[in-house]
Amino acid sequence: MKLNLEKPDMEFSSAHFLVGEGFCERLHGHNYRVKICVEGEPRKDKMVINFLSLKAIAKKLCEEYDHKFLLPLKNPLLKITEENDSIKIETVEKKTYVFPKSDVVKLDIKDSTCEELAKDYCQKLIKKLEETGELKWGNIKLISVTVEEAEGQGATETRKL
Repeated sequence: MKLNLEKPDMEFSSAHFLVGEGFCERLHGHNYRVKICVEGEPRKDKMVINFLSLKAIAKKLCEEYDHKFLLPLKNPLLKITEENDSIKIETVEKKTYVFPKSDVVKLDIKDSTCEELAKDYCQKLIKKLEETGELKWGNIKLISVTVEEAEGQGATETRKL
């Protein structure tokens, strides 16, 4: 059975830029939307997953990204230094950005693409579901997370459990 979750509070507005060999985008932002699909068999209580728990976790994760700069820590083309309450980012194109730490979410990814954001969000979602005991039943087989940066333009990460 498939359960889909797409709610108005599963959105976040964030700034980012992409840096690659020979290019560096300008700083810009998106109003991202998150969609979740859970596949599995109903457990003894007749639910595949507790929707209340799933919605609460999804909303909290979106809040972590909301109104923040998305900083990909694994990008080798960025020089990142922290000074007091600031994070300084230098690009290969010799651009320098300085943000307050409180305005940055550090992500263990190479680039802040939809593909990487979907992987990051899916990984964090699964970890939170494990921590809350939602996965202890063993009935969930797949979890998919879609992150859209514009309507109809996004990426989906699917993980087998």
